[in-house]
Amino acid sequence: MSRVSYQKNAKGKPTGVFTNGELDWHSDQQSYHDNHRVVGLMSLWGCEGSQTTFLCTAAPYATLNQDDLTMVNELTTVWNWDGGTMSADLIESQKEIVRYNMVPYPEMECALVDQTASCVKGLRFPSHCFSHFKGMTREESMKYRAHLWDQINKPEYIYTHNWKDNQTMFMDQNITLHARPTNVKDGDTRTLSRMISYLDKLYPGNGPADHVLYDGRKVDHAEFAAMVDGQRRKEYFGDAPLNASKILESA
Repeated sequence: MSRVSYQKNAKGKPTGVFTNGELDWHSDQQSYHDNHRVVGLMSLWGCEGSQTTFLCTAAPYATLNQDDLTMVNELTTVWNWDGGTMSADLIESQKEIVRYNMVPYPEMECALVDQTASCVKGLRFPSHCFSHFKGMTREESMKYRAHLWDQINKPEYIYTHNWKDNQTMFMDQNITLHARPTNVKDGDTRTLSRMISYLDKLYPGNGPADHVLYDGRKVDHAEFAAMVDGQRRKEYFGDAPLNASKILESA
């Protein structure tokens, strides 16, 4: 559970994980190869008049021509931390929380094509922290991403929700993007909380994955945690990069 809203506390520090104003299209923890994550948004107070938009990629994926369909089915997205563009107004320690939630290790990977727990296929369309498609240059990747976006970003695929206080909305994160089109900077009262869950109670076997994807292989959580810890040691203490297996052996 975390607070979305930027709203400041009594000490003048922001309490949420995202900046004020508008938020561009994104989904939760895109760099994680994970099973059918859902996010619940709960409007607490000050939400009247604000909006969240949702874009489901299932329909545009189903209408891709054969060339694009073949391409997207084979593509892997690669991710790198972008410095916190979604959290630009947060202090550095708060940005670190966002970083380790979004892209805790460089060059994380996941497939471009994904599906919901009920097996509806679509695109895990890359947004913040997208680096490139594996096997493509960044220039080639951004050009192809723009080509796909032209086919996805259409009014018929978008739902706009007008918030009232005391509402809860659950949204798929595998093939659905969401955005905040409302500029809430001036009011600074719009307060929502969010929670992450899975659909394994309704669809058994669709709980959290036991691994992440990195460098073309499955990395279990213990090894991945050791990799992240090694990187943190290097960044904060100037140590040489530590071998993940050595860290595990010494744990």
